[in-house]
Amino acid sequence: VNPNPGILPETSHNINAGVLYTGKKVGIEFNGFYRNTDHIIYLKTSRFFSQNQNLLKSETKGFEIEMKYKPLRFISFSTNATFQDIRNKSLLENSGTFDNRYYNARMPNIPYFFGNGEVRLSKENKDKHIHSIQIWWNMNYVHEFYLYWSTDGDKDKKAVIPTQFVQNAGISCSLLKQSLSVSLEVFNMADQRVFDNFNIQKPGRSVSLKLRYFIQKVSSVN
Repeated sequence: VNPNPGILPETSHNINAGVLYTGKKVGIEFNGFYRNTDHIIYLKTSRFFSQNQNLLKSETKGFEIEMKYKPLRFISFSTNATFQDIRNKSLLENSGTFDNRYYNARMPNIPYFFGNGEVRLSKENKDKHIHSIQIWWNMNYVHEFYLYWSTDGDKDKKAVIPTQFVQNAGISCSLLKQSLSVSLEVFNMADQRVFDNFNIQKPGRSVSLKLRYFIQKVSSVN
């Protein structure tokens, strides 16, 4: 990533509106947003390097939704999704030259639709050797998006960060009156191919085991 000492801060006029419902078992939150941004910062990529740069104007429309459901005391479900349509609204280049080549094109190298979901089981036994136990499964979804401007190049040969669906699972136990904690997590259970925003492949499945022991310091009174 090359430095850019001439980069300018963003200036944005925003409108946000949301609705929230909270019940005994169900919670739903919906937020819509609109952003009119000057000098939006984005990561311009090329074959050998990238650089953070400004565009003169952009417009963003989108929404976020989150839902939680807890039918029983020991089980809960949660999910959320975000859609953000970020469009170039500048008819000029930063130099002031007229250029409508990318006008109204979606901003490159930025995911525009993604979401998460989780199922969690939890149980507490305060008077037992196993104080508490939690089991969870979650997923992360990112829809495909272009590495470069969508208006450039042959549609069938464009660099695309593909759709990614990653599942993780884990179990955690608290033992010996919460003195010992044991956690086992499996990341990317299905060993799917996953990529970063540069279209570089990231590591596949991994397993993590964590042990924590808490020592309580007892102070004596003279």
